[in-house]
Amino acid sequence: SAAVRSAIEAGLFAGPRILCGGLILSPVSRPAEPDPYNFLRYVSGCDSMIRAVREEIGSGADFVKLYTPLLPEEMHAAVRAAALYGKPIAVHAHDLASIRLCIEAGVRSIEHGSYIDAESIEKLKTGKSYLVPTLSVLSHEVATPSYTPEMKKRLLAPLLEANAKNIAAAYRAGLRLGFGTDSPIEELDRTPGLEFRMRHEYCGMDPLDLLIQATVYS
Repeated sequence: SAAVRSAIEAGLFAGPRILCGGLILSPVSRPAEPDPYNFLRYVSGCDSMIRAVREEIGSGADFVKLYTPLLPEEMHAAVRAAALYGKPIAVHAHDLASIRLCIEAGVRSIEHGSYIDAESIEKLKTGKSYLVPTLSVLSHEVATPSYTPEMKKRLLAPLLEANAKNIAAAYRAGLRLGFGTDSPIEELDRTPGLEFRMRHEYCGMDPLDLLIQATVYS
């Protein structure tokens, strides 16, 4: 994505403004999972984290994305290292403990946030972090490696229910929500508007607010 971004900026061809994140930094202890797009880089400890952040930024990343769970010192090390270069941190965080750590560390964006609670929602109103829900990736309509639609619908039902409850609460509380899908481009082409539809149906979001989330807020 960095090469495509640079080519567009150089005027070689027309295209959208791209902000690319490089490889996702993931803790070594994370259970093995499919990596069909080869987008993971495994880290362990502060030194490993700092090196990875610097190398991803040095390779052209506009921001750095992390997977949780992480130790607090690993999260803070990543934020400090990225701040040296003026780059933001985005974090994949579904569980409440990771969400709270993200807010404490001052990351730029919390991706997913499925189990966010009322206390964290209030902190986000005045803090430096933003919540970016991604409901569409939980839909059985979106293909996920190693999952049949039936498996995905059954296994991810609790996560979708949590989003319906907690992301709706964040919306009603007045948070400025970012707009994400966590889905590959071919799935967005195949199911256009799915994220808009799911935020409206599951979280009661107004269509005008959805447009603002996808443009002004993002």
